Amino acid sequence: MFNSARIKLTLWYLLIIMAISVLFSLIIYRVQASESERILQRQRVGIESGGFLRPGFGPPALEPEILEEARNRLTLNLVLINLGVLIVSGGTAYFLAGRTLKPIEEVVEDQKRFVADASHELRTPLTTMKTEIEVNLRSKGLDKEAKKVLESNLEEVDKLSYLSDKLLRLSRYEQKEGMTFSPVSLKEALEEAIKKLSGLAASKKIEIVKNLEDVNIQGDLAALAESFSAILDNAIKYSPKESKVNVDLQTKDKTAVVKIQDFGVGMKASDLPHIFNRFYRADSSRTKEKVEGFGLGLSIAKIIIEKHRGKIEVESSLGQGSTFIVKLPIVS
Repeated sequence: MFNSARIKLTLWYLLIIMAISVLFSLIIYRVQASESERILQRQRVGIESGGFLRPGFGPPALEPEILEEARNRLTLNLVLINLGVLIVSGGTAYFLAGRTLKPIEEVVEDQKRFVADASHELRTPLTTMKTEIEVNLRSKGLDKEAKKVLESNLEEVDKLSYLSDKLLRLSRYEQKEGMTFSPVSLKEALEEAIKKLSGLAASKKIEIVKNLEDVNIQGDLAALAESFSAILDNAIKYSPKESKVNVDLQTKDKTAVVKIQDFGVGMKASDLPHIFNRFYRADSSRTKEKVEGFGLGLSIAKIIIEKHRGKIEVESSLGQGSTFIVKLPIVS
């Protein structure tokens, strides 16, 4: 992430520096060209009027050919100067971009470590709380009101455990920890994701229509399956009952293309740039059903895909469904 940001910042620095350099070069060229033309014009007027500047007297006449050669030399010199400015400023801009982004990178890394450490530390007390609540719920002397409160607490503990686990996995994937790359079958990863979400699909009577080629890529099977599970989970959650979700895997120009299409409520155009952001959830009013989650699934999916040198896109229209498109390089 920071490498691409550094390159973009370097290009912006270069653009500004070169714009200033080219502008000054044009000004210098115009001034010098105008001055040469004025000198030539004065000499011509002096010669024609028989004044001081006559042939054989005073400075020699400035011929048009000499003027043109001077302009060409000036142009060449300015081009060489700008090339020198480009080379020197390129290295300087790259260095300054690195220095500019370094504090931000350190803050982000500290934030990632904090999230990972906090998520890890939360797992133990949450597990303890869950165990204690479950033990108390099995107590025969528990009245209905207390049981209701404990069941509610258990539900909230489960949500916190889920959130802690997602944050920990997000942090690990960002650092590419726990992923082992080897030739894997994308079809197998998609089949695993479909199997994992088959229960949720069955509960809403949603048919998952598969059209899968057998494609191999260099990657981590478990991570890819989790990525596709997050996308498929999103598709099923926002699809109406008794509908269908299409899962398609094809190859195009040495690229594996996965399309997961639903025919649900879709998304507004204003939501599309943000759906892969952490904790972002589109307007809940677009569906009548309550959708559980914290808005981390698609963030995790995007990070996994990017770690596999791929990209993920989405096409959606409100009321017409959404199509998530994942493109991954094929093993050559």
